[in-house]
Amino acid sequence: MPTTLGRLRTKKAKPLGQEVYEALRTSILVGELGPDQRLIEEQLAAEMGASRTPVREAIQKLEAENLVTRKPKGGFIVRRMSIKDVEEVFGIRAVLEGYAAYLSTKNLNRQAVRKMEEILDKYDDCLQKGDNDGMIKMATLFHDRFYRTAGSNILHQMIARLRDYFFRYRMMLLDLPGMAGESSSEHRQMLEAMKRGDAEGAERMVKEHILKGQEVLLLEAKAGNLDL
Repeated sequence: MPTTLGRLRTKKAKPLGQEVYEALRTSILVGELGPDQRLIEEQLAAEMGASRTPVREAIQKLEAENLVTRKPKGGFIVRRMSIKDVEEVFGIRAVLEGYAAYLSTKNLNRQAVRKMEEILDKYDDCLQKGDNDGMIKMATLFHDRFYRTAGSNILHQMIARLRDYFFRYRMMLLDLPGMAGESSSEHRQMLEAMKRGDAEGAERMVKEHILKGQEVLLLEAKAGNLDL
């Protein structure tokens, strides 16, 4: 069973219902619970060390979020993301993150630059070692750093919501031949634009980076190489 669900047994820092919901949601968004997978209340409850009631309530919330769908004869399955879903997630994210890069350039300081450079250096170390999990973590940290540097809590919250959806796609993209290296190069170009004070350039680069990922992902999916 998915590791995210199993971890709930040992760490319950929030109300159980919220923990169950977040664990199920994360498992779906990162692909541990795959498209069309049936959600069996008894099985999920046993895996998480919970009763069926919070599991049932969590599934209903996920249905409202369009992450799971009800089968005609009863029960629920993980909803398969459509090409339209991917286009919307990437498109909205490109606009929001592009604006975050613009604001980050305006608010940039030495501490933020140093931290982002450290993250990119660690990313390259992971790239050399073939550590995909490490690269995913560092790429996520890099983007999160300039979200925070933007200085807009509202914008950060909006991006964070979409970031959950994007995590799975980042895993897919960095696993494709050549994409991890290209991502490193593009991240460094973004940071250099920020350091130059080129807010418009940084915004443009971030948008292009995200939309390029969308294009590659959809081409692979249409070719039958990826399961969205």
